[in-house]
Amino acid sequence: MDSLTAFTIWSFAASIIGVFIAFFVRRLPSHGWVAILLLLTATLAWMRIDSGESSHPTSLLMSMLFCITAPVAAVYSFRARRHAADRLVALAAFVGGFIIAGFYLFMLAGLFFWTYEIFSRSPHSSKVEPTAGLRVAMIRNARLQKAFEKAASQKSNSLTQLSGPAIDFLREEQTVLSNCYTAVKPLIQHRLLDMADIKTQADLEKRRMLVLKYIDANKGISNYYGNVEFDFRKMAIKGGLPDTTVDQQVKWFHTNLNRMNNIPALCEANERWAKCELEALNLLVSNRQSWSYDGSLRKTVFKDENLRTEFNRIVVEINTDYKERQQILQQLQQELKEHPIR
Repeated sequence: MDSLTAFTIWSFAASIIGVFIAFFVRRLPSHGWVAILLLLTATLAWMRIDSGESSHPTSLLMSMLFCITAPVAAVYSFRARRHAADRLVALAAFVGGFIIAGFYLFMLAGLFFWTYEIFSRSPHSSKVEPTAGLRVAMIRNARLQKAFEKAASQKSNSLTQLSGPAIDFLREEQTVLSNCYTAVKPLIQHRLLDMADIKTQADLEKRRMLVLKYIDANKGISNYYGNVEFDFRKMAIKGGLPDTTVDQQVKWFHTNLNRMNNIPALCEANERWAKCELEALNLLVSNRQSWSYDGSLRKTVFKDENLRTEFNRIVVEINTDYKERQQILQQLQQELKEHPIR
């Protein structure tokens, strides 16, 4: 569970507790000064909630305190307006209750939004599985290799001469796909750089190596896609196909390749996403003494405010690049679903 998920869940739990308590405060004696005290507590808690990426250690605690005290303060101040002996103080609390109620509704709207974001990125609920297309392509490639290996073993088969070049072509493709699959899978288990998994210098270096490996694999996909049509033609010619057949097969290949014409954009988005995460990791490595991981709060705590601001800025970029990557991937998968490769 990352810090955003924990923040949302615990804040919702605190809201439920606060609403539950608010039902019972109507039975308590009404005093204007008590209403003012509750409103001040809720206000101070609201002011202490950090608006960044939840790296400030008081964010979760203050959010929970606000979610508990805000509904209680609002209900109590509304009731004190009618029943409190100190009417003037109760009137001031009544006005403040509307303000706190507005802040509380704003907070609830934000929690509902983040709940949607959490479930939309969940591996079980997301409609876009980043490695699904790679797996399908690898399975299809393996089947084609077996088919050509079988044809190569049949000496009288018309595909015998083509089988050797075709198998070499497919093996190269399988290597590129396999490298990308093994590189991307460890990185997409969490959408963001999850600091719960990075607590030591060794964890940082391990993650950096994974990101660098992925960047190389992504470049391999991009380069392969840029040359694959030329390589396909060369394979067909080497396989002894007549010129007319070569032209027909290249035309067929080109048509199927056009259905994946957003692969270059996907590779570019992949590279931006990975380089932003690498930037965040390098920032942590070069400032190792200026941050620590608090296991009880499940948060990274920064001693330097400027460092925390810079880290949060990079994380926002990671978020943005990842969402763009997912959109392109979804478009690619939809295109291949509507127009599958034949």
